Amino acid sequence: MTKRVILLLLIVLFAIACQTRESGEQSAFEALPWIQYKWVGIDVGKRHIDHAAILLPITVEDLPGTFLAQFDLGATRSIFYENALKNYFKHFPKLAARIDTTDHSMRFDMDYFLLRQVAVTLGKYALPVQDYVVYKNFGEDIPEDSMQTGTQKLIGTIGMDICKDRVVLIDYARTRLCFVDSLSSEALEPFEWVDCKIEAGRIKLPMKFGNEIHSVLFDTGSSIFPILTDSTYWNRYADLTSGKRDTLAVPAWGQTYHVYGAPMGVPVSIGNWPLEKKWIYLSPRKDMAEFFRQEQVMGITGNAYFLNETIAIDFKHARFGILRNR
Repeated sequence: MTKRVILLLLIVLFAIACQTRESGEQSAFEALPWIQYKWVGIDVGKRHIDHAAILLPITVEDLPGTFLAQFDLGATRSIFYENALKNYFKHFPKLAARIDTTDHSMRFDMDYFLLRQVAVTLGKYALPVQDYVVYKNFGEDIPEDSMQTGTQKLIGTIGMDICKDRVVLIDYARTRLCFVDSLSSEALEPFEWVDCKIEAGRIKLPMKFGNEIHSVLFDTGSSIFPILTDSTYWNRYADLTSGKRDTLAVPAWGQTYHVYGAPMGVPVSIGNWPLEKKWIYLSPRKDMAEFFRQEQVMGITGNAYFLNETIAIDFKHARFGILRNR
């Protein structure tokens, strides 16, 4: 057998091994218990934003139909909206019997009560939360005559408390996500991983801006802005010489706030993964700047950087992964 023939055989065997490995990774990835989600858009002034919030399909106890809840990893607790549920409380006394108005141990920006020992499922995933916060006088009313209809109704927010010790994967390109206890080595391997911090229900990513690394809060409830920051970092990293500006009046938890944008003026990356140079937005709110200071972050990032990617957040081992191109 000539050296040329041997070389060709080695090349063929190597190609087959690579293909088999890729097939194994693909099979492991596709075998995960994926749940389809959907985007909701909003109009901000004269502009329509397609990817404003991720909505998950949930079921609650024996209530009829499937509901929707926003997936918001910036929320440390999962929350129901009283206005959306008040007619269900009237017609489903078992649910109303779970109301607890005596607990005032938690601090929230809104008045609340608790709904205790409630079973909620997301696809086949039974959420590991039993006691839910209910924001008083919040959300849209669900009329009694629509309670039995098949339309999905927004009733709350799914937060960080369902993710404890789990791995959460979000496949943005295919609008699906899943929650698993762990990933196989085949499923782990194709991700680019970086260590992150998970502190008091907050995900903090190490992001590089130019030559400087900062902790940035990752929040799936923040979809509009690639980066939202305060005046210190906006002045440092925005391209203020471009003459390009953006102003948005954005709704958040029943209030409307103005933010101001400019193109990002420096390269941005997570670990060795370069991110597209998008815009950076300024929140002039003093309470937001104080929040950043208390959390020791330079700002917030969310879904906008990852709309064509698949990410993984390993809550047990405090790491964040981006799937390499398959």
